[in-house]
Amino acid sequence: MSSIKIVATQYNRTEVTLTDCVSFRLEKERYTPYSIVSGMYAINGDIGEVMHLTVYIDDVNVHYGPIDKFEVKEDSTGRYVTFRSSGFSMGLAQNNITPGMRYSPTLENLMVSGTETPFVTWENRTETIRYIFVKEGSSRWDAIVAYGRKLNNSYPYIVFPNKVRVTWDDPAAITINEAEIIKKGSGSNYSSMVSGYYMKDIEDEYTLTYGSPVAGMRSIIREKYINLDRQWLDDPEGGLKHKTDYTSRGYRYYFLSYAGYKGEDLRSNITTAAKIIGEDFGTKEVSRLVVEYSKKGFVTNLWFYEDEYAGI
Repeated sequence: MSSIKIVATQYNRTEVTLTDCVSFRLEKERYTPYSIVSGMYAINGDIGEVMHLTVYIDDVNVHYGPIDKFEVKEDSTGRYVTFRSSGFSMGLAQNNITPGMRYSPTLENLMVSGTETPFVTWENRTETIRYIFVKEGSSRWDAIVAYGRKLNNSYPYIVFPNKVRVTWDDPAAITINEAEIIKKGSGSNYSSMVSGYYMKDIEDEYTLTYGSPVAGMRSIIREKYINLDRQWLDDPEGGLKHKTDYTSRGYRYYFLSYAGYKGEDLRSNITTAAKIIGEDFGTKEVSRLVVEYSKKGFVTNLWFYEDEYAGI
């Protein structure tokens, strides 16, 4: 049976291990560059101001991040702490980097430019691309996303606890037995889908266009007119396709929940003999996971997107 350990680092740099869990939740998502944990634990003694939380499941570090909110409260049943923490990789999306053109960047160039985001690592990629244009107000994550798209038409993601990946490591499949599954299903979400973009060219005319076949097949008309995006001067159609692909993220998905936890992370391969709404599941990669824990044990909830970046 899986085990969980939470270490709270206090302002004075001492650590307190939380052991008496009332509830716990870990969430990660394919297009969100950080993990989120929240929960409630009973405590016996005092605890000071907490800065960071480190979470281990089966001795694997699945989360490390600063506190978003931490409270200590008492009632007739005892003393409890409640908390929420986002992974340190959230800093990639919260901090700007110096605007301008960057020629022949590598992933490492983008990660170390300016003030580095603390406690965040990245896969060792030495490939260069032609350029990255960092727009005014852009985050480091925006630059990493553009790098991933130009490198291999991918979308970057975060693996435990705060590591950036722009390529898939194709992990060994995790098998979930049909008897373990609590619920399963499939769905669609078209709420953010844009059908097409019209972008200005260097002559200030809207001649650069891209229409989404995914939206078109579903009779969705949501068109956007935008200024010239210098990020995509060398491939305007590819840039507009990237924008429409992102608005279609997770438009088709499958999901399942089971009792337990088997070490899933984003893009883990999952296989099961179970059918989902009459369809063979086969093997799919994780796009979203929510791991919940209480005195009854673990429940793992998994979603599997089918869109232009995931599951195709």
